[in-house]
Amino acid sequence: MYDIKKSINRFNWRFRKDDSGNFFNFKPTNEDVKSMNTLIGWIIREKKEDLQNNELFAKLYIYFLHQQIREHNTTVLDSIPQKQLSKLLDKPIHSFYEAFTKELHDNQICKLLEGVTQENKKLTPEMLKKAYDLEYVTNSLNGMITEALNRFSIK
Repeated sequence: MYDIKKSINRFNWRFRKDDSGNFFNFKPTNEDVKSMNTLIGWIIREKKEDLQNNELFAKLYIYFLHQQIREHNTTVLDSIPQKQLSKLLDKPIHSFYEAFTKELHDNQICKLLEGVTQENKKLTPEMLKKAYDLEYVTNSLNGMITEALNRFSIK
């Protein structure tokens, strides 16, 4: 079996152009087949390794896709759930932190205030929103994510 670099070099040589800018015609040889098989094998191994190294992502991907299929009352063959998932994954990470912080401010502050003790009655929604600002929420989420990665990642 060839190595990757040798295989790539072989195909760069095979698919070169002549002085007039046209590709050379060639009949594939056993060396070309070896090069192609090396590249295909490398791609298959990389994809398998990517999946193994990203098992947590795979779990969340499958879970969210399942939720989208349910939400849209469709099947796995329909493209809508996949498009929704791709649209979500295209968003920058900071938009998730911002959305989470907004959700905290909009819906969770009331729950936090329910647990306020008599001595902390002076707390207001504005004070809690200030305490749970974007930076604080981002740092807290990063801590939770890091702990989850440490706990659940394949070692």
